[in-house]
Amino acid sequence: MKKQLFLLLLVLGLSASLTAQIHSRIVEGHIPYDAFSYHLPKTVFKIHVTSKTIHEEPGIYARYSERLLGISDIITTEEIRKELVSVELDTYTGPDRKRVFYIQAVAPQVTKKRAVDIKVPELNLQFTSEGILRAVNMDVLPAEDCSGKTAKQETGITCQENTENYSASSAASIHTQDMQLSGSSIRMAELAAKKVFELRETRLSLLQGELDVMPQDGISLEKILTELNLMEKYYTELFTGSRRQSFQTHVLEYTPEKIPSYEVLFRFSTQKGVVDKEDLSGYPVHFLVHNLETDIISQQEDSTDMNESETAQHTCALYYYHPNSVGISVLKGQEILFRDNFVVAQFGDLMQLPVSDRLMVELNPETGAIVRIKNR
Repeated sequence: MKKQLFLLLLVLGLSASLTAQIHSRIVEGHIPYDAFSYHLPKTVFKIHVTSKTIHEEPGIYARYSERLLGISDIITTEEIRKELVSVELDTYTGPDRKRVFYIQAVAPQVTKKRAVDIKVPELNLQFTSEGILRAVNMDVLPAEDCSGKTAKQETGITCQENTENYSASSAASIHTQDMQLSGSSIRMAELAAKKVFELRETRLSLLQGELDVMPQDGISLEKILTELNLMEKYYTELFTGSRRQSFQTHVLEYTPEKIPSYEVLFRFSTQKGVVDKEDLSGYPVHFLVHNLETDIISQQEDSTDMNESETAQHTCALYYYHPNSVGISVLKGQEILFRDNFVVAQFGDLMQLPVSDRLMVELNPETGAIVRIKNR
């Protein structure tokens, strides 16, 4: 009876001590039915490129400009050109399709003499909507999903804003009846020049308080002055020509794959604006990734390459990143359009947690780094 009681206590003690271990391996083909796959994150850059379109159009009375208004600096030919204004960067996180692993709870090996019925506990795993691992056996508060959407190498979106609709070609809308009935272009130009001088005199009289009827308050005065300035501008542009501009924003997405790297991000044409990097009509704008220790691109082995066969031979509890900051620059020739430091997930050091039966860990889904870890 004492012997049977001893064996029962031995079995119960063995059952309590044989806790399932957590294993993580690289995905190669099908994963076990009781395993879950997870991705490490990848940083995607969203580049906002702001450009400006300038439209210059000569005035319909340009040949009379110096004679009637004394202005020689005028626009003589129609021209449309584009200028690069600014480049801004931000990031979002997506799953790295090359860094995918599976994790499972594996029961410890026992001999036939010690065979016991061991139930492998279910893993408590939390993922983002893109399959990036957030926590193992640890409850974390819901957070805003950082992955948002699948990364695309390059996507272009164009938005226009601040566009002025008036142009010298619609100048007929400000022609008076006398101008329309004058019968000759020189007479129309003379009447337009006369209108410019009349507007200037009216503005001067208003500022000096010499008008018979003065505005009642400062707001009314400011409104009248604005209208006078605008009318003078329109009539003057009949001689000098008009210059209009509008702004466009193109959004490109780019995922750097190695460090260091120096890649053509896009090209910019003074006629077309932002064009594809294969379109040689524009000058190149480069995306530079470099270590913070140097600004010079040197030939070195890509530190982000993962030897899958070598990794597959080692079993660990979890793969994660030790994050590193890198320098990011956007360059137009020698001109720096943008420069800053970023933590880029895929350039972090790939690390391994040892196999454990007590693994409780929270990960940062944006960088793949460990936020907190403890034993249960």
